[in-house]
Amino acid sequence: MLTFLLTCFFCLSAGLCLWFLSRARTERARQLQDFALNHRWRYSPRQPFSRELRFRQFRSLACAASASGRHWIDQDDSLSVFDCSTLTRNGVEETTVLLLHCPVALEGRLCISRRPWLNEDSFTPTYGDRLQRLTDKDLPRRLAGWCCFSDSRHRMRRWFLPDVIGWLLNHPGLHVEWSDGWLLVCQPGYRIQADELDRAIEDVFLLSSHLQSSHHDNGEYDEQAQ
Repeated sequence: MLTFLLTCFFCLSAGLCLWFLSRARTERARQLQDFALNHRWRYSPRQPFSRELRFRQFRSLACAASASGRHWIDQDDSLSVFDCSTLTRNGVEETTVLLLHCPVALEGRLCISRRPWLNEDSFTPTYGDRLQRLTDKDLPRRLAGWCCFSDSRHRMRRWFLPDVIGWLLNHPGLHVEWSDGWLLVCQPGYRIQADELDRAIEDVFLLSSHLQSSHHDNGEYDEQAQ
C-alpha cells in the first residue's frame, strides 16, 4: 500500500512539473509572438542555423546543444533574436542571443567576456582554425584580465575603440562576439523577457554604433589613452 501511494505521489509530482514547464514555454512563446507582431517582425517557434550563420563561426553557437534556435525573431535580415541551449562550464544553459549586422572596415573574429563561460572540446564543430586567447599585453589596459579570443591579435586591436571599451565595462555580465561584419551579444544563462527586449536591442545597437564610429579608420587603439 505504501509503495502504491509513493508511486502515485511521484507520478503526480512529475505530471505537475511537466505541466508547469509546458505552461511556461507556452507563455513565453505567446509573449514573444506578441512582441514580434507589435514590431511587425517575423516569428518562428524554431529555426535551424543557416549555412551562412554556421560559417561565421561564433563560439557560442558552435557550443550550442543543437544547431537551431527557439522563439526566433527576425527584423528583415539585419537583426535576429532567439533562444539557444549552450554547453557551458556550468552545464547546459538557456540563453537569449541577439545577432546584428554591423558592417565596418575590419575583417576577423573576436569574442570577449569578463569571465570564461563556454566549454569547447574536441567534439565542438569548427570551420577553420580555433581562436587563440589573447594575453593582457594584447588587450587595452582597462580590459586586463578579461577573457578574449581572436584569430588575429594585431589586426583586431582596431576593434577596441574607446567607446567600445567603455560599453564593455558598463556591461560586464555580457558575452560579445564579432565575426566579419556581424555582432553577437548575450547574457550567459539568461533568457531575455519580452518586456526587456526593446532595451536589450537598444544596447546592442549602441555597441554597433560605437564600432561603426568614424574613428575606426584611424588604426589601432591608443594604448596610452586606455
